[in-house]
Parts: sequence; structure tokens; C-alpha cells
Amino acid sequence: MTSRPAQRLARAERHAREARERLGDTLDAIQQILSPANLLNEASQQLRARGQDLADSALSKLLSKPVVTTLAASAIGLLLKRKPGLALLAKFMMPGATSRPSKHSRTKTPRADAKNGAESSITEKEPAS
Repeated sequence: MTSRPAQRLARAERHAREARERLGDTLDAIQQILSPANLLNEASQQLRARGQDLADSALSKLLSKPVVTTLAASAIGLLLKRKPGLALLAKFMMPGATSRPSKHSRTKTPRADAKNGAESSITEKEPAS
């Protein structure tokens, strides 16, 4: 038969092996939870839920005041219908974009003066550079 200290040693080794297995399982679970794909998935689900809540709240407020909503939408539509409104919207949406000169602006071009034949230049709007 085995001695008492040998039994205690075998039992302690078995407990240590089981504890290592539990620790390994715990570490695997933590790695899975903290994986970049899992974190990204969880964050996107939370953003979707918050976005849905925000959209529902905004829709309920808009539906509760249809006259104000209609007036505001009409005002925005009229503003955007005008070319300066579109330019403002484009500037807001794409801050790095440069605007093109209007088709009505004229650049300085020399022309002959009808009275004395000397050249003069048109001094109307110059294109933005």
C-alpha cells in the first residue's frame, strides 16, 4: 500500500491539475470575450440600439407636431432650392471641397476700348481660387 504522505501528494497534484484546467478555461473565455471581432460586434449592436432609440424618439416628436414639422421641412426645402443654399449645404457636407466659379462670373480679359483703341480690362467678379 501507499503511504499517507504519498496519498496526500497525489491528491494535491490532482487538485493542482484541475485548478490549471479551470484557469485555462477561464483564460480562453476571457480571450474570446475580449477578441477584437467580439468587441466590435458588441459595440455595433449598442450603437444600433441607441440609434434606433434616437430615431424612434425623433419620429414621435415629429409626428406629435405635424404643422411645425411641415413648416420646417418646407423652409429647408426652399433654402436648398436656391443655389446659395445648395452651396452652403455642399460646404457643410464636404468642408475640404473647393467651390467652382459661377457660370455668370467673368474673369478679367483684355478688350479693346471702343473710343480710343486702348486695352482695358473687365473688373467684374473674379473666380475664387
